[in-house]
Amino acid sequence: MVFEIKNGLSTKEFVLTYDRAKDKYYLDQNAYGEMWTDTFYGEWALEEYLRDRWQFSQEQINTLYGSMQEVA
Repeated sequence: MVFEIKNGLSTKEFVLTYDRAKDKYYLDQNAYGEMWTDTFYGEWALEEYLRDRWQFSQEQINTLYGSMQEVA
């Protein structure tokens, strides 16, 4: 599921996938006309990135976790 943030004319989209076997989070990002994926080892690194880079609130982080997919 895609988590979107709309701000004026721009929309940022995030898709979070968790690989339980490797304890890795994959964050697909679509913003500013570009798409890319970052990999994080553990929740702490992911949440720090979301707060620092995108100024996510804890509520937004929780919503993103709620939309998270898991690798089968």
